[in-house]
Parts: sequence; structure tokens; C-alpha cells
Amino acid sequence: MGVLDELREQAESLRSEQEREQQRIRALEQFYREELNPKMIRIYRYLKELAEHLNYIQPVVDVAYEFPGYGLVEGFRQSRYGVRTDNEIQMTEIDFQCLCRHEGNLRLRVESEENVKRLKDFLTENEIEYHLRNEQDDRFRIRAGNFVINHQVLVAFLLRADIEKSCIRLTLVNFPGIGVKHEIINPRYVDDAFLDEFGNFILRRENQFLKLQISEEERRRIRERLEADNKKRRKEMRKAAIKPQDVCRDRPKRGWLAWLGLEGKKKSKALITESEDRR
Repeated sequence: MGVLDELREQAESLRSEQEREQQRIRALEQFYREELNPKMIRIYRYLKELAEHLNYIQPVVDVAYEFPGYGLVEGFRQSRYGVRTDNEIQMTEIDFQCLCRHEGNLRLRVESEENVKRLKDFLTENEIEYHLRNEQDDRFRIRAGNFVINHQVLVAFLLRADIEKSCIRLTLVNFPGIGVKHEIINPRYVDDAFLDEFGNFILRRENQFLKLQISEEERRRIRERLEADNKKRRKEMRKAAIKPQDVCRDRPKRGWLAWLGLEGKKKSKALITESEDRR
């Protein structure tokens, strides 16, 4: 084979590869226009009306949160609902948020140094403000901790249109418990019944939300792809020498506190103060 023949073959192979990639991109864009974007808009309109009704009616939604090292704490109330999006025509993001508030700051007494550490780590990881006063024995060993914890918890339902994977990614922040969870929504399952179950889910009623939309086999394949994506991301982070905590982790936007009427009360990262009381 001559040099020109070899180059022609390589050029043809490259053009074929580029054409296949363009076809793949066009197919993804078509799916977004015809399926993904209309379902995102439908979800947004439902959540917008839901928030309006909930803020007007103000139903009682009782919430209990589990605090490691202490146990279940009741007495939270869910309220102040709001929703926003990046673009009402070509939509890729929906943020639905609310507050869970306790009457007054929480005062929790935790026994043993191990449980004190568990609760400290949990509050710090989830950026919840607290003050801690340790009790020590005569050998300066921690025997108990007295926590005063911020009385309000920001709850978020963050929906992202993943055009590359042709799905909707749902991030749950401090719902149903404190912490972050990730789910996958197949846009083909978004219908009136799905939205009704989503509403029940938000109001912490009995629901089938996310339980019936995909088969176990499909769920397994999606989780395998997510794990592969996570491995690739961690590898890229190591190459770039970026610490994991420096990467955005789908946390709620800070502007939400002011947007929900809490301007002037916006917190920074977990405010932690600690003192010791020897007894």
C-alpha cells in the first residue's frame, strides 16, 4: 500500500468516526428536545404550583431526624417552599427547596467520647452549625458532650437533565434524613401518576415514588455507569491534585436562604465552637 492510499484510508476512517459521533450527538439532542425537556418543564410547572398551594395553606408536616450518637429527634416542621429553574424554555436544572425548623435550638446531651465524636463528625460533614461543651473526668477524658445545634435544616430536591445519559438526575439533600442521596429518573415515566407520587413524597406521605419506575436490571446498569463515572472523576481529580472537598457536591445554592426570607441569617460552613468542662 502506498503512502497516499494509507493516508486516504486513515482520513476515511476518521471521517466515519466523526460522522458517527455527530449522529450520536444529534440523537441525544433530539431526545432532549422531544422527551427530556418537555418532562423537565412538566415537573417544574407541577412543583411551582405545589409550592404556591403549600405556602398558602401551610399544612403541618412533621419531621423527625436521626442524629448518630444520640438518636431520633422529633419536633421539626417542614415549610417555606420554593422552586426555581435555569431556563423556562430550554430547561436543564430545577431546584425545589424548603426548610425544616425546630422550635428553638436543639440541646442534645451525648454520653461517651465515641458518641460525641460520631455526632461531631456528622454535623461537620453536613455543614450544620453547633456549639459543643465537653464534660471531662479527672483524667481529662471526655465522658459526655452537650450540643447546641442550629434549629433549621435546609431541604432540597435538585433535578438535572443529563443529556449525555438521557435521564434526569435527582439529588436529595437532607431528605428524608440528613445527608445527600442520588437517584435516577427515566423521563418516559414522568406522567400525572408520577407527579402525584412526587407530591406525596415531598409531603412525607405514603408513596411509591421512585419505587416502580425502572426494573432492577435497568437500575443495576445505571448504577454501574455512575460508578464508572465516579471512578473516572476521582482519577481526574488525582491527576489535577484537587482535594475532593474542593469539588462542588450538589449542595444547595447559598442564595436560597435569602430567597426564602432568611436574609441576614445566611451561614458559612458549619460554625463550630467547642469548650471543656472538667468535673
